[in-house]
Amino acid sequence: EIPKLMFSGSCAVFDSMFMFNLLDDFPDPGWKNPIALQVRHIKLDSKVMSIAAAANSWDKKQSSFSRTCQPDAKLLYSKKIMIYLNTKDEQKSRRQLLFHEDEIESRIVERHCAMWNPHIGLFGAWDTSDIKTIQINEKSAVCMSEKLGTYAIISVLVEDPVEKEEHTWVIYAKNIGYITSILCLLIFIASIQLFSYLWEQFNILHMNLSMMIVLGHVSMLVSQLENIQHDRHYCTAIGCLIQVGYVGTALFIVAECHAVFKGVTHGLVSGRARVYIPFVWGINFITLGYNILNNLKEMGTDPVCLLGWENVVKWHLFIPILCCCGVSFLLILIVMCNINYSLIRKSSLIEELSTTTYGLMVLILLFCLTWTFGVLAYIRTREIEIPDFQPAFQVMNSWSGVYTFLFLGLCSTRYRTVIQGAVQDRTQDIMNRAK
Repeated sequence: EIPKLMFSGSCAVFDSMFMFNLLDDFPDPGWKNPIALQVRHIKLDSKVMSIAAAANSWDKKQSSFSRTCQPDAKLLYSKKIMIYLNTKDEQKSRRQLLFHEDEIESRIVERHCAMWNPHIGLFGAWDTSDIKTIQINEKSAVCMSEKLGTYAIISVLVEDPVEKEEHTWVIYAKNIGYITSILCLLIFIASIQLFSYLWEQFNILHMNLSMMIVLGHVSMLVSQLENIQHDRHYCTAIGCLIQVGYVGTALFIVAECHAVFKGVTHGLVSGRARVYIPFVWGINFITLGYNILNNLKEMGTDPVCLLGWENVVKWHLFIPILCCCGVSFLLILIVMCNINYSLIRKSSLIEELSTTTYGLMVLILLFCLTWTFGVLAYIRTREIEIPDFQPAFQVMNSWSGVYTFLFLGLCSTRYRTVIQGAVQDRTQDIMNRAK
């Protein structure tokens, strides 16, 4: 649908000529404007319509045609060109994959009206800058433009999930790390359970933190099994366990930082574990439930079962962890600045609180660094090219249980007392100090 008035001035009385071409295909339809269409894969989803117009007149005296006039851009701006196109592929466009195998799966993310721009690159490319999509669905599209040219419907395709190849040393390093971390943390958990001397607030939180890391590590090991990766439902379940494990880890780190914060600023060093534990578990499951509610149909599509292939699903894992990192770092920084001005007066408690604080400080730095690498490794960006951070994340994350056991366990005065079998000597020493 083109406007009647396209020529102005003396050209308005000339004879108008229109040329229409309708092509079934177009050479190399994958070329696109990287600014207007920031996507990886597109396809031509309609016939290609080309419109050209010109005006001239026959001069009888000169026995020749007059000069050729081109359409007036101002008239085309006020009276737009309307283009009606039918799609080739009648799949409904959607932004998510379907969850069950018996449902119809669409590989089309969305559709756009596009116009061929010959000035992009060496050979031209499809561009959406000079054309507007008025209405579009799986059968047809209505487009509007103020320029004559070549028009078509472009479909943005779903990016196929691709698992990155890992170096052999990364595979060995991470698997050994996961197994070693799990064994260290199981020893840590068992020792806290067996010795009543460790049944105090901070070690109870250490135990719950260790349980979360074990859950995350076991889930990461299981996610490497081919049977799990090839089954959508199993992969979804493992991805949910990964989220519960590592988001729970981050939340318990926040709880421990708040516990030492209350100890330094208010002198409270016991009895608060019963508050922290249900609070952390509740927030953890609320976070998981929110992710499932919004992104269930996207889950289970990641090759390594890290929730889902789309970035929006992974952000539901990374955002809570990064927020916890920020809160933990702020709390522990306040504690470090005020550790020498603690309201606690007992030297034994100050010693135990200090070792816990220093251990948490190192743990938080390593944990924040690890999950920063995780974001850089798994969040895909089209705008910038970044190095592959997946080996760094995998190795650091797999050994996180070892440094947790080292800095929260072996570096703790109370825990070393139990390991050395010197509980009675320690108790007697504290009583002597009190006298």
